[in-house]
Amino acid sequence: MQAEGLMNYLNTKTSIILFEKAVKSKYYVDKSRMIETVCENIRSEGQYICITRPIRFGKTVNANMLAAYLTKGADSRALFDHLKIAETKDYGRHQNQYNVIHMDLSRQPDGCGSYEEYRKHVTDQLAQDLLETYPKLREKKYGSVYQMFLSSGRQVFQRFRAEYVRRIPFYE
Repeated sequence: MQAEGLMNYLNTKTSIILFEKAVKSKYYVDKSRMIETVCENIRSEGQYICITRPIRFGKTVNANMLAAYLTKGADSRALFDHLKIAETKDYGRHQNQYNVIHMDLSRQPDGCGSYEEYRKHVTDQLAQDLLETYPKLREKKYGSVYQMFLSSGRQVFQRFRAEYVRRIPFYE
């Protein structure tokens, strides 16, 4: 069982920690204006964005940047206040407003020796996160995490119109 308030994949501080580390490195190049382009597409026909780049061209740093900016998991203003995104007119409008799922599929958790064990681990952890975030989900039994997402989405959309942002890096 996870400690109260400690999330596995949903709204973790992982992306903020990783992006902060990147910003502090001596080779960091500020590409935070990308956030403006991504945010312009939220709730539009272009809302599904796939960022593809060759190996070693910043996909992970950019994905962590987007997740750190958008996640409800923590206040990231101090991290972005000095970057180029802070100079835009809509800076802050979407900041820390979304449920973000952060998964690193390049690492397999301890105790997972097969794909099926890994898949079960991920779904169990996501289910725990959803129950922590939306306690009303405990009132009903669900056959899958997908059904929990649908139900949590209904709860959220009815009150806050929030969405999920998925940040899942794949490595070759």
